[in-house]
Amino acid sequence: MKSLCAFLITICFTLLISVNIIHAENESASKEFKAKLEEKLQNEVNYYNKNSVSFEKTLTMDGKIFKLISADDPETEENEEKTEEYDSNFTMAFVKYEQKRDSLFYFDKYDLYYYDNEKNEFLILSNIVQNEKAEQFFNKQSEGLHKDIQIPSLILAMVMLSMLFIFPILIMTFHNKSKAKSHLYHTNNSSISG
Repeated sequence: MKSLCAFLITICFTLLISVNIIHAENESASKEFKAKLEEKLQNEVNYYNKNSVSFEKTLTMDGKIFKLISADDPETEENEEKTEEYDSNFTMAFVKYEQKRDSLFYFDKYDLYYYDNEKNEFLILSNIVQNEKAEQFFNKQSEGLHKDIQIPSLILAMVMLSMLFIFPILIMTFHNKSKAKSHLYHTNNSSISG
């Protein structure tokens, strides 16, 4: 019994210690883009684990960028929509980053980000949708957009859930055995003497 408890405590302790693996990053993403993306993730993504972003695939290219400067007011008859179109160098990045919940559970999230290298700002997909290479990159990488729980976190969750069933069974098995035996002995003696 003691060895089983010691074994379970050892497993839980090893699962709680996080192992940081340094990811090899794709060098085609600029250092400025990496720094801005790190800042963006820290400000906008809940449970983001700092400095965990890694670039799985990137595509840097020149192309047209389309921006909506001011939207059309639907209450007027005039078309007040103003757009801007310009040529620029931009980077599309398929990234992986870590989300940490309660310092116990870690998730890997995969996402796409677009960055204008000349204006140093993030773009959205509609800004670059008319670029054929960008559209191919998006279609290929969008299949990989998902979120996974990491294996040590999954094992920890399973151990915690299994403890909900194991501890009550252990308590029922080992609790008050001596009282149950003495009660049977007392009952047997009274029936013999009576």
